[in-house]
Amino acid sequence: MTVFEVEQHSDFSFLPPSELHEAQHEAGRALVCSLLAKYSGKDKESVLIKTNEKGKPFTDDLHLSIAHSGTFVCAALSDRPVGIDIEPLRDFDERIVTRYFYPSEQGWLSQASDEGERRERFWMVWTAKEALLKRSGVGLSGLSECDTFADMQGVRISQTVKDGYALCLAETVPSADTAMH
Repeated sequence: MTVFEVEQHSDFSFLPPSELHEAQHEAGRALVCSLLAKYSGKDKESVLIKTNEKGKPFTDDLHLSIAHSGTFVCAALSDRPVGIDIEPLRDFDERIVTRYFYPSEQGWLSQASDEGERRERFWMVWTAKEALLKRSGVGLSGLSECDTFADMQGVRISQTVKDGYALCLAETVPSADTAMH
């Protein structure tokens, strides 16, 4: 079982940058507690969220993932490893592509018909990389070793682009039911 939710917090847009990250972090933890209460029957106040040495959240019996960007916060929980990421469709530095993207990812990016599609494709690959790395629990230091076009047995990638944001969920599935893009 994997569940996830996305919330928008319009009040975040009024926060100074020095307070935004902490507010996003707290909203993410609150969303996880709400999901846990809703889907596992646990009381919000009794939920103990732990983190591993790389900062990945978990409970004693569930895998968790939290992401935030701008006014959005999203969280996922599962009985198997899971990762989630969200990013705005903003301009990007081409050096990121050459440094962190595999040739197959670079090729897919180059097939975009215009700059808007290229921007969407970039953020789809980037959020997939982050979601996969969050799922594995190794942290973001493995960005250049993460090939989103590789044959990933037992991993399902679900993506959407909406309202100027790219969202990706990477979840472990019991079979080889995998998909990308």
